[in-house]
Amino acid sequence: MRDPPSSTSSVVLGVAIMSFAQSSFAPSASRLLALSVVLLALGARAVAQTPLFTFLQTSDSQAANEAEWQRFEDVLALIADAGTPGALLPRPIDLVLFPGDITESNENAEWVRCMNLFGTYLTANGIPLLATPGNRDQGASSGTTQLYQQFLASPGVWEASSASFTGQNGITRNIGWAGLRFIGFNSSNGAWNKIADADIALIQARVSAAAAASENILLVTHHPHNGQSRIPLASVLTQPAIVGYVRGHSGNPRVVKGLTGVTNPNVWDLNTNSIVDDRDVLYFEVFPTQLKVYIIVLDNNPTSLPAPSTIPLVFPLRPPQAQNIGFQGASHAGARAWPSGYAPEKKLWFQGGNWFGVLWHEGSLSYRIFRLDTSAQTWVDTGTSVSASASRSFDALADGTKLYLASHVHSVPSAPGAGAGGQVLRYSHNAATRTYTLDAGFPVTVNDARSESLVLAKDTSGTLWATWTADGSVFETHSLNAEDTTWSVPALLPFPGASGLDPEDVSTLVAFDGKVALLWTDRIAGEIGCAVRADTDAQTTWVFESALLAPGAVSDALDVASSGGRLYVATTTPAGAVRLARRDVGLAGIGSWSLATVADAATGLSQPIVLVDETQQRVRVFATGASPTGGSALGGGV
Repeated sequence: MRDPPSSTSSVVLGVAIMSFAQSSFAPSASRLLALSVVLLALGARAVAQTPLFTFLQTSDSQAANEAEWQRFEDVLALIADAGTPGALLPRPIDLVLFPGDITESNENAEWVRCMNLFGTYLTANGIPLLATPGNRDQGASSGTTQLYQQFLASPGVWEASSASFTGQNGITRNIGWAGLRFIGFNSSNGAWNKIADADIALIQARVSAAAAASENILLVTHHPHNGQSRIPLASVLTQPAIVGYVRGHSGNPRVVKGLTGVTNPNVWDLNTNSIVDDRDVLYFEVFPTQLKVYIIVLDNNPTSLPAPSTIPLVFPLRPPQAQNIGFQGASHAGARAWPSGYAPEKKLWFQGGNWFGVLWHEGSLSYRIFRLDTSAQTWVDTGTSVSASASRSFDALADGTKLYLASHVHSVPSAPGAGAGGQVLRYSHNAATRTYTLDAGFPVTVNDARSESLVLAKDTSGTLWATWTADGSVFETHSLNAEDTTWSVPALLPFPGASGLDPEDVSTLVAFDGKVALLWTDRIAGEIGCAVRADTDAQTTWVFESALLAPGAVSDALDVASSGGRLYVATTTPAGAVRLARRDVGLAGIGSWSLATVADAATGLSQPIVLVDETQQRVRVFATGASPTGGSALGGGV
């Protein structure tokens, strides 16, 4: 992978974030959503079409005894487990709507316990919560919502867009797809199904604004629209953009088209009543032109989802618009071309609660360690110099209070080190001062080569491993002492497929599940090779696997991430398609590989990076898109 000639001294990074259902991992499987977000669920079932996102409605927990508290917890556990292997709900929940009666008697101790449960099952799992108060969550007269406000949120009218929303528990979700508007309000203002006049006016204004913006509207409140034989929102509910009335309080769980006494051909009555009676929820999957809604009653002991009801949307949802995302970094004038532009080396790391990077410092003409100031979105020089050689490249590995940097002179094709071989540097991190100090005895020279990449990994025994390609072959070396200052003689990986490579082929490492995997590209054979060793094996023991073998199917782009014993490997074809291979554990511990296409060649994406989002249970593939005229060739601009 050769560096292109420099066209600018400042890089603006742009990415296309692609995703697809995990069930699409099969030979020749492909699902492309160009220039938009597609998400790869870590545990999912096969579906005809992948939803854009999900949300869930439940209400009326109102626990009065330990058995009822357990029913409340059962429903929250269902939500938290969604998307995990074997879970009833096949996809992680992006939003929980809770239309009231959280408590039984609106007492302080109840609120404390409820909020602890929300914290354990929702907030700790990154799930936003949007609620409205029920009659049991406030006093008998209007304006008596002090505990609701103290523990959860204002009882006033709120609204949220499907494109991006923040729950009342502080969790934000950026979906990207616009066109669905949630509007919540208090319908227990001093009496059942009573809404303050000021709130009615505000609801009317927000409904009108959402309809004018071609948004589908879901109203969220506690009481039925016609409870107590009155319809406070009679003048609002006729708006055709309203597709759902999300509520609880009474009746059975239901998804029924139409509201009694209201002329609106598009609106549906969406009722969850109640956790305390039957542990029911409504599970929504959102698609560009419709909602699929599943009624789930845990008291019926379901083992699979029932048939859904389909709610057509009045307006199709709108995909994310191409835009500049992020902040421009500093100039790298004087450094080698594209000093941070390529995987598999990692230039950024997270340590001690901060992001750091090994970046070029134009003032001193050297590579230094920088810290990201997230409030100002600028990189701050920590004062630690790494190298004054502009031609060097780095791979960072943070482990506890130590930082390891692999350092090498970038060269394609490879060349002898000639006094400038590959090195490993080890630094100690001071979390209080957010600085780094080079440890005694470092740097340590680990090879005599100038190469395209030099990548590190650390196994569970504390051994450091390094890999690179040189003279068309894959090499590895590893540390031999606890101080990391003595290293083995570089060894050629002992497999036929690890030699005879193209000069632009690269190798990388990843530690996972008590093992180390060494992967490399073979552009000539069209193969991604993979060698795996257990941390308890002899240091010369490797088992070969072919992650992908198809002539003409592999370029030299390679990145890898791990989660839950699986490996995820991003690469590209010579024609430019972005692909993702996944390794599962097969029989006798040998890996079983599958493949999916992330983006077709026509998208013009390159240099994929794969990351695992453990909180959201997603694998995210970032790729560089075409740049504007005069911009960095690796700068994005999608």
